[in-house]
Amino acid sequence: GVHVLTQKTSKVKTRKKNNGRRNLYAIYSSILQIILTNYSEEKMKKRNIFNMLARHMMVLTSLVCLAACHDEEEYVEDRFLIEYGTVEKFDQDNYVIRLDKGPVLLPTEEIIPGRTLKNESRVDIDYAILQEAPDSCVADYYVKINYLNEIPTWNIVPYSPSLEDSLGHDPVSILNTQIANGFITVEFYYEASDLSDTHLFSLTRHDTPTSDGRIRLEFRHNAYGDKGTNKFGHVCFRLKDEFPDTQDSIRLSITYKDFNDTRSLNTAFLPEPKSASNFMK
Repeated sequence: GVHVLTQKTSKVKTRKKNNGRRNLYAIYSSILQIILTNYSEEKMKKRNIFNMLARHMMVLTSLVCLAACHDEEEYVEDRFLIEYGTVEKFDQDNYVIRLDKGPVLLPTEEIIPGRTLKNESRVDIDYAILQEAPDSCVADYYVKINYLNEIPTWNIVPYSPSLEDSLGHDPVSILNTQIANGFITVEFYYEASDLSDTHLFSLTRHDTPTSDGRIRLEFRHNAYGDKGTNKFGHVCFRLKDEFPDTQDSIRLSITYKDFNDTRSLNTAFLPEPKSASNFMK
């Protein structure tokens, strides 16, 4: 299979009310106007009005900063959050997204119709919580979806020496791995040209365990000869299909070739809760 990667461009966005700040400007402007009105030109010369105004401007700056902090803490209308999650569909058009961190989201405002998404699609989303869902609802929150990107998701491949050439030997730099909802998400940097976004990334399972008894997996990259600058990539693999009947923690070791050496990282796969679609049945 060929994995087409897309670079994440989501941002956390906030919009704040500025009423408190505008009120402080208005009040302080009135104070300054009164001060200037009550000082004659002679008094202004004697009392060095410029020094006085400088002191008042320092106070104004401090008040504005305090107002900004107050707005930051108490007047946030929209806060967009970026998370990984799994689509769980009830029927052709209706779905929820189970976040890797646990909560279940029910989109009430969306940019992608539910019928275009497949069940158990892996996604990264930019969303805003509209309100908490009632206890009778399968979801935890009603949300507005601002951005949704499907992540390439594949099965784990049994290792065979005959696959060596197709798996590739090109380097990657793994930034993070995250296991949730029966999937492992791998974030990494890899080299690619601006004209090519098609590379092969695979996770293979070896028959022999590691010396400490872990299941040995290997993350492989085939660039097909493409070279360029560092780019961000993320792909997912179905652990729950590889270990369908697990009840206990399964210890894993993942090896990969980075730009300097061969490295390994240890993690574990734990049983997951039932999906929201199962609760609806």
